[in-house]
Amino acid sequence: MLSYCKINLGLTVGPRRSDSLHRIYSVFLPIGIGDEVIIERSSKFSFYSENQISGSVAFRAFEDVSERGGNLEKNLMVRAYRSIEAYLPQGQALSLQIKKRIPPGTGIGSGSSNAACVLRYARNQHWLTAEVAHDLAKSLGADVPFFLGGWPALVRGIGDEIEPISVGPVHGLVCFPGLFVSTGEAYTRLKRPLQQSVDAKFGSLLSDSDWQAIASGDWSRLAHWGNDFEGPVFEMFPELAKIKDAFVDSGAVYSSLSGSGSALYGLYSSNQMAIGALGSLQSRYPELQFETFALWEQ
Repeated sequence: MLSYCKINLGLTVGPRRSDSLHRIYSVFLPIGIGDEVIIERSSKFSFYSENQISGSVAFRAFEDVSERGGNLEKNLMVRAYRSIEAYLPQGQALSLQIKKRIPPGTGIGSGSSNAACVLRYARNQHWLTAEVAHDLAKSLGADVPFFLGGWPALVRGIGDEIEPISVGPVHGLVCFPGLFVSTGEAYTRLKRPLQQSVDAKFGSLLSDSDWQAIASGDWSRLAHWGNDFEGPVFEMFPELAKIKDAFVDSGAVYSSLSGSGSALYGLYSSNQMAIGALGSLQSRYPELQFETFALWEQ
């Protein structure tokens, strides 16, 4: 199965809550690129990975949490398996296999999606109820609950409030710049204050006109809504701001960092425009990895 990824269409981060977690407000779009995952029943747990990641830093980052490294139990897919072990029938285990091609630390949720594949498999086998799967997803990471469903969604709260939405056509191009961005450091650099009370205004940041633009795929009308992480992350890695500008120069009607980065993407008015931009950007940045994408549909 495809362990599909996502992009953030806008990302607003609220103050820290009393538990030090942050409320977010973002539109998540599932996209049709990702890792290849195979899950099968087995009498004994096993994990096998093929590391197809380009770029030495990201390659090593995954190797460290693979069966060849010293931190397999930190692998999100393995952690998801450990979380469901108590719910498996007696004598039942799973064999997990992954062809890993999406770099970690890029903000498009590849690790979270890998974990969700395990939870979805267990849910589809009726070993988990939908409620238990959701609770386990929350315990694994903020993006994991979204990947249990896989529909375009407005995501709020700490990533656990997910409202499916309708979106228009998506013609995109993503860049993996070969940089690993620590989500924890990105949040620290945002310097959000502690706020114990709930800010009701944080619940609705998009206007009716904005929602009409999303439903029709008129991404240019959302240029006013950006990603709060761009400031601190571009300060850490100024070259990312230049890549974003290059997306705009190539004809993107909307361009942004995804999540806390390091991946950047551009949305185009047509697939033909996206393909044309791919050639242009590859010529400009031959050392970087670019890939076209469309909306992932079940």
